Amino acid sequence: MNTRQIDCFLEVCKEMNFTRAAEKLFIPQPAVSRYIAGLEQELGTKLFIRTSNRNISLSDDGKRFYNMFVRFSKELNDAIDDITTELHPLRLGYNSGWNLSGFLSDVIDGCRSTNPDFNISIECLGFTEATDALISKQLDAIITIENNILNIGQIEFDRVADIDRYIIYSKKHFPDASSPKDFYNMEFLLADDPQIRQISAQIEHFCAPYHFTPMLRTVTNMPTVIACVENGLGVAIIDEWAQGINDPNVGHFEIGSRHHICLAWRDGSYTREVRLFHEQLLNRLNRTSE
Repeated sequence: MNTRQIDCFLEVCKEMNFTRAAEKLFIPQPAVSRYIAGLEQELGTKLFIRTSNRNISLSDDGKRFYNMFVRFSKELNDAIDDITTELHPLRLGYNSGWNLSGFLSDVIDGCRSTNPDFNISIECLGFTEATDALISKQLDAIITIENNILNIGQIEFDRVADIDRYIIYSKKHFPDASSPKDFYNMEFLLADDPQIRQISAQIEHFCAPYHFTPMLRTVTNMPTVIACVENGLGVAIIDEWAQGINDPNVGHFEIGSRHHICLAWRDGSYTREVRLFHEQLLNRLNRTSE
């Protein structure tokens, strides 16, 4: 019996599906089946009840071992954390379209004032890529929009901020803009994203009170969105952390909507590095852990 078998078993328990568990663990589905079969052989019992339509459920023994393995995984991670004397570099990821310079450097300074050995590396990725990197253990924590990680297995998180959303436009091309309805004949630009349908629906919902249906156009990424807006090639809805929001050539209106922002980490991987960063982030953003 090894920790990889236990990790596979716990992930299958969360997903109740071997294929989805394999996707979450970034390993082939047959490998998950082999790990589970080997674990069942060592324990001398069937952990899952399998039906003809490929649905599965935990057996009575499976439920018993699930509770035991959850405790084991937590205690193992706690023990490793306790006996480790050195801080490891924290690998942090966040959205490539954000500018966090207004507070992130203060958070890092706060971590280092608490523990001079604190070190950090930063990687900017799309929301989906950052989540994938967290699950695959390429990152230790990510700052992300809460809706992007709800109902995703293997992830724990805490809300750290609420940020406003705005519609942005070129001041040069719309010098007299006074309401979102002034953009009824403009394209609303969106960065390509797996949640494009939800984002499109949000924009349409926002425009409905102004009695027009927005023309939507998808572009490669958020820097392209900002560049198009700056040059009068469209307007966009972005949040207050987005790069370009403070551009003197860009105007904006609040749209009465907010994003919930969270710090996320893998289940059972709330290390001292993550904990220290989490505490300083909450302190800097004036929130308490929920």
